[in-house]
Amino acid sequence: MAETWLEVGRVRSTNTRAREVRVSVRSGYEYVFPPLEWIRFHRGADEPLRCKVTKVRIDGDVAIVGLAPGISRDIVGLLRSATVLMLEDELPPRPGHQFRVRDLLDYRVLLPDGTVLGIINEVFEGPANDAFAVERPDGGQSILPAIDAVIESVDLERREMRVGDIGPYVVED
Repeated sequence: MAETWLEVGRVRSTNTRAREVRVSVRSGYEYVFPPLEWIRFHRGADEPLRCKVTKVRIDGDVAIVGLAPGISRDIVGLLRSATVLMLEDELPPRPGHQFRVRDLLDYRVLLPDGTVLGIINEVFEGPANDAFAVERPDGGQSILPAIDAVIESVDLERREMRVGDIGPYVVED
């Protein structure tokens, strides 16, 4: 399977003495920085440079990332304007969730009365919230936002999601 890289930010400035980079965080990806243990920088055609993270501090839309002494101060200085990349599979779940929406592909979706709405066949990740498409037994499709008002529970073992009242949120095809 080919690796899918996501741009989660861009280095705004560097502090070589402290081995820190200030990253302008791409909207919707603020939650990925606090738990970082490793970070990847990309400049030009080279392979991404993987560095060990010692600390992360969030200041508005900027993440200040401390790098381990294994990277030279000269290299830190060259990281200005570098793209910050993550593998799609490395993205953590959004805050408050035990799962990533993409992990719910092929899950059955159950309505409040237990009837099957359909099977999740597509997911959409967005800056504010994610959404998922449900292929209904009648051949149609329903799109729902992945928000607490819609998702009541997810059973990871049974591969099922139970939803509440979807009326105000559903977009049907």
